[in-house]
Amino acid sequence: MESASPRRVIMRMVRPRITGKPPIDWENNVLPEVKKIIAKYIPTMTKQLTIRQIYYLLVSSGVLYHEKHDYGTFDGKMTEWREGKTAIKKKGKIVGYKDRSVEIDWKVVEDRARETTIYDMGFLNSRHYVDWKIDKLKDMGFYKRMWVHQPKYVEVWVEKDAMFSVFSPICEKYRVPLFPCRGYSSVTLLLEAMERFPDDKDTLILHFGDFDPSGIYATTSMQEKLAYYNHRFFSDSKNLAIKRISLVPKQITHFNLIPNEDLKKAKIDPRFEITQYATRYPFAVANRATEEYKIWELDALEPLTLRKILRIAIKREIRKTIWVQTTHEERNEFSTLKSVWVNSDSEFESLRNSLQSQIP
Repeated sequence: MESASPRRVIMRMVRPRITGKPPIDWENNVLPEVKKIIAKYIPTMTKQLTIRQIYYLLVSSGVLYHEKHDYGTFDGKMTEWREGKTAIKKKGKIVGYKDRSVEIDWKVVEDRARETTIYDMGFLNSRHYVDWKIDKLKDMGFYKRMWVHQPKYVEVWVEKDAMFSVFSPICEKYRVPLFPCRGYSSVTLLLEAMERFPDDKDTLILHFGDFDPSGIYATTSMQEKLAYYNHRFFSDSKNLAIKRISLVPKQITHFNLIPNEDLKKAKIDPRFEITQYATRYPFAVANRATEEYKIWELDALEPLTLRKILRIAIKREIRKTIWVQTTHEERNEFSTLKSVWVNSDSEFESLRNSLQSQIP
């Protein structure tokens, strides 16, 4: 009787990383941490987070390595976890997809780079319009302008649209305009901003942007452009200044922020030389011989920390006694209006019924 041939055992080998670091277990290690981050920040602190924000939080906690390849893979994994499908690859090419469980609500990730303008915003019928009009009359959204009597007029300018959800709750609380200026704004947007600025008081722009050659120079560039427009188009009637709040060197060192994974990006930045990036910021030099320099994105700051920095910057410009007085006036005027509206409720309903009775 012939002996049975030995059973062939096939071991599935995990491809080692180029850097020699252990492979990343995306499903068992990374995915649970992503869910923890989402549970921490949404919906109590913000409605949405960017992929980049989640990535930096994972890197800072040691869950991910700080490598360019890992960010690309993480971006793809986030798509997979939200879509509920996994790509099937053969020889490096996608040949199909297979279904899997949806792990993350697609709504938690923010992408303000692509916005849709909806034009079909009409009413279902004439009765729908009457209901809407009466409800608008009954709306008690009364607020006073808190900055009218403050010594300065303040706005917050942010380099990235994607940071809007982090900044907006603080700006809303303190009634400060929030302008996503996208780095270098157009002539139109800057001149429209100039028209908002008052003539009878100082204007202060609190600027937030990346710490890289273009991000740093953006603060200087906007200051120069606004000064020129002020002289050319507004007869120097505006007294304005731009104050860079973040990112600044002391925040990078204090919070030990993680730089962007692309160390070649700074040198090819067209504003590398004009900002004297290599000499003015020696802490950004990664390898002078290979022309590798660190740059930091605003997203690298933890959202809660960024909000705290913003809150402090705004409150620093508020004259507290005036703010308290305006708040007191707002409360009293709201109370008066509320009593008027309550007493007029029957008249609103009478008007609604009268209008709808005339609609065929």
